[in-house]
Amino acid sequence: MQLRDLKKDVQFIKGHTLQPAWFKVVKIVFLIGIVVASLFIFGVVRTAVWVLVFLSLALIVHFVYRAKTKVFTKSWLDFKVVEKNGKPEYKRIGAFYYSFVIASFAAAIVIALLV
Repeated sequence: MQLRDLKKDVQFIKGHTLQPAWFKVVKIVFLIGIVVASLFIFGVVRTAVWVLVFLSLALIVHFVYRAKTKVFTKSWLDFKVVEKNGKPEYKRIGAFYYSFVIASFAAAIVIALLV
């Protein structure tokens, strides 16, 4: 992956309509809350392991979707691309994506607890 690919991904993530804007904000606040609570409950090492594992698994999900959708231009599973007025329009992501994220979250917790 080159720098221009990374910039393209960041632009897509910032500008997509797959999730409403309020959901993106709630998701970030929720994750920050989980990390802070985890620091108090499990300590720095387990929290760091959880964050690293979760981010790694989330990146894998991102790259799988990126590859299967030909850099977000083709439909795959619950990622739907329709063309409207000659421009791609993205439909909301659904059960498959969120199942992968929840599984990644759970796997990161299990791995962190084993440390």
